[in-house]
Amino acid sequence: MNLNLRNRILLPILALLIAVIVVLTGTSFFMSRRALDASTETQLQYIGDQSLHQVESWIEGQRTDVTHWAAQPHMLAALRPAPEGGPARAAVSAQLSDASRLYGFYANLQLVDLNGLTLSSSNPDSIGQLNVADRQYFKDAAAGKVVISEVLQSKSTGNPIVVVAAPVKDGPAVRGVLFASLDLHWLSANLLDKIKVLETGYVFLYDEKGLFITHPERGLIMTAKLADFEWAAPLQRSASGEVIYAYKGVEKMARFANSPTLHWGLVVNVPVSEMVAPVYRIGRINLVLGLGALVMGTAIALFLARSLARPIQEIAVQLNTCSSETISAAAQVSDAGQNLAAGANQQASSLEETSTSLKEMAATTKRNADNAKHANELARTARQAADAGSSDMQAMSLAMTEIKRSSDDIAKIIKTIDEIAFQTNILALNAAVEAARAGEAGMGFAVVAEEVRALAQRSATAAQETADKIEGAIAKTTQGVQISGQVTTRLAEIVEKVRQVDGLIAEVATASREQNHGVQQINDSIGQMDKVVQTNAASAEESAAAAEELNAQALALNEIIGQLRGLVDGKTTHAPAGAPARPPAPAVASSASAAAAAPAPVAANPGLVKPQGAARPAAEAGRDLTLQAPSA
Repeated sequence: MNLNLRNRILLPILALLIAVIVVLTGTSFFMSRRALDASTETQLQYIGDQSLHQVESWIEGQRTDVTHWAAQPHMLAALRPAPEGGPARAAVSAQLSDASRLYGFYANLQLVDLNGLTLSSSNPDSIGQLNVADRQYFKDAAAGKVVISEVLQSKSTGNPIVVVAAPVKDGPAVRGVLFASLDLHWLSANLLDKIKVLETGYVFLYDEKGLFITHPERGLIMTAKLADFEWAAPLQRSASGEVIYAYKGVEKMARFANSPTLHWGLVVNVPVSEMVAPVYRIGRINLVLGLGALVMGTAIALFLARSLARPIQEIAVQLNTCSSETISAAAQVSDAGQNLAAGANQQASSLEETSTSLKEMAATTKRNADNAKHANELARTARQAADAGSSDMQAMSLAMTEIKRSSDDIAKIIKTIDEIAFQTNILALNAAVEAARAGEAGMGFAVVAEEVRALAQRSATAAQETADKIEGAIAKTTQGVQISGQVTTRLAEIVEKVRQVDGLIAEVATASREQNHGVQQINDSIGQMDKVVQTNAASAEESAAAAEELNAQALALNEIIGQLRGLVDGKTTHAPAGAPARPPAPAVASSASAAAAAPAPVAANPGLVKPQGAARPAAEAGRDLTLQAPSA
């Protein structure tokens, strides 16, 4: 079955709305039912517990009152034999009558002696006439206990009663019994019957034997038992709980509990139909609201379907036109991709040759750097030798200076020797003159003086010759010192030049290392560029293949547009054929030899600019139509 776009939108929305309404309505119903059941059970339990507590409190209150009255002194006075107890008995009877009228729930108030005979009573007819000696509650009270009897049926009214009996004591001795008959009909009418559970729910009591002692249906009181009803079996087995049963064709839920002090049971029940009535009311409201939502959702879905189908149909027509232009543009992109792939391969080949040449230049630069490093080491060695020669020359200059100083000292000593020889010669002359004066006696002395004189002359001559030699040596030493200073100055200049040469060679070596590092970086960059160019070449080939794929996808888009128009119209139609499919382009060579034979690069193709410029407005026009479609 062919459905148009409106029905394809409308039917799922309607199905979804119906499913949501059904799920929400069902979930709301069941959750409300569950919550209401839990709330009702809690309320029933609360009502039952409170009601049972009120009954126990009421009985306990009467027990307290009877015990208090039994302890009053005039009660003991009324038990004295006549005629002493006569006035007291009358007063007690009046008091008991007043209490019976005041409270209203006492069927009878009586004071009896130990024989069970009534001495005072709220009912004057029973005085001296009623004897309760055979009653169990009387026997227990006469034994000194305050007792509550089992539920009895009043002989005068037929209502259920319960008797509270308390001993009247004179010290530890029991003198009589005061008992009160409580009318449970009053309890039912004034307490239990006023408890309403929803519309028709009620509360009733049963005693320890299962006998109904209160009930809205009076005919069941003191006649019906739990054993008479099948649904009441759980009430006889358990102290408390819940039971669902049918009574007179009405399904009911009941909560029951037993009093541990009175041994009575209390039941609170309510019809199940009244419990679930609010749930069904909520369900009907949800159903009405759901139907309203369904009608409103149908109208909205119909409006949306019509609003969407019309602009989509217009867009399909425009897309059909744009797809034809896309096919033409895809063909042009495919041609451009082929040319780009060829140019990228050629560029990769050229870059590979450049990388090879740069590697050779890097090797030459590395050799130059190694030679500069070796020359730097030799220059450093020469500088160290020059520094050592300069140090030795300075030491020799210092030694020549010391020699000159020593020669000066020797010259001073020679001069001193010359002066000594001159003085010795003078002394020898003086000695010869004195020897001549002495005549024959001084002849020996004259000979000695002559020898001394000759010796002094020879010393003077030797000293003069030595002085001449030393002066010549001093002159040579002075000249050597001067030459040594000049040599030291020249050697210092040579050391300075060697240091400058060493610095220049170090700078050359550093520059060579930096140049080698830079060339290495350039080589690495060229390698990365080579990889990038190879990647670009591969990407260009992939782009060419993608362009071919784009051409095929454009044709497929044209076919899909035809299917879209069929979807909108609900008819099986075929889009008009676009531009004919182009034959697949030949694979672009990726090797360097194929790149060399490839056509010119893309930039040299003048036909690429015009097709791209012509295809751009069509694409922009398609984009503008798509944005305007929702407003239509």
